[in-house]
Amino acid sequence: MKGIKRKIVFICLILVTVLVFCFAYFNINTEDVEVTKVKVSDVESIEWNLYDNLFQDDWYYTVDFINKTVSYKHEGWDETETSCYGFTDKEAEDFIEKANIYGFFDWEEEYFMEAEDGGGDEIIVKFTDGSVHETYCSNEYPPTYDQMSGVFFRTFG
Repeated sequence: MKGIKRKIVFICLILVTVLVFCFAYFNINTEDVEVTKVKVSDVESIEWNLYDNLFQDDWYYTVDFINKTVSYKHEGWDETETSCYGFTDKEAEDFIEKANIYGFFDWEEEYFMEAEDGGGDEIIVKFTDGSVHETYCSNEYPPTYDQMSGVFFRTFG
């Protein structure tokens, strides 16, 4: 009986070690991400402007993990607002940690649902190895979008 218990404990220890290694090895780290760009568009078909175009607001965020800066730009129907500010290594680490938990770097390329009103979100992540991950959302979003959106705005404003 003692031999079976030892074998079970030994197997459990091996499994835990493998899981911890895989989690640490396959996660994205702060050093892996160069820039994250997010464009959020909100289109209202109810409000038409003088040129019969849709009323549209666009928000652009560029999070530079190398220089630790966030650039923000808001383009409305008749106005543009911009700003730039910094963030800390701790904030970057917290963001990347949550992004790994919510599968942010594994979101599909496109989430789409036909609708009259709406907009679209474009998310582009450039990695330091030169690779790029793009996600486009239009009236449909990844299952963890709301959680990740909350993390993004709590971290970067």
